[in-house]
Amino acid sequence: MTTGDVANHLGARQTGPGRWTAKCPAHDDHNPSLSIAEGGGGRTLVRCWAGCRTADVLAAAGLTWAHILGGAPGTPADRARLRAERELRQAAEAAQRQHQRAKVDLLRDSDTALGVLAARLMTEPGGGGEVYHALWDAQRIAEGVDPWA
Repeated sequence: MTTGDVANHLGARQTGPGRWTAKCPAHDDHNPSLSIAEGGGGRTLVRCWAGCRTADVLAAAGLTWAHILGGAPGTPADRARLRAERELRQAAEAAQRQHQRAKVDLLRDSDTALGVLAARLMTEPGGGGEVYHALWDAQRIAEGVDPWA
């Protein structure tokens, strides 16, 4: 398996000739901390800058030492398995991003509605400020913020 194959399997982004960066599969990586580079003799260099052991990175990615130490190219069955695993991981990541975007959109829409409601409540006879503040507190709680802090 070439270094490019390993990088592709890990969903890496090329940062230069023979160099890639990816999110480490061995820990909950929010920013890419895994470096992948071409080494001598057909070897692939893998380093997690967050401190994960290479063995843990390989195990989490479904790879073995033979994949990065310049062994014989993987069999077609190995390549197909790795491709299917990568596609499943990418689909799961895309679904997670879509879910996060939907949450942000919902909070933005409710914040807009809250602003419109606030404007109306403040012009009602008798104020309505208590209702507005109760709704505001509920909105902050939904965002995961303590409204009383």
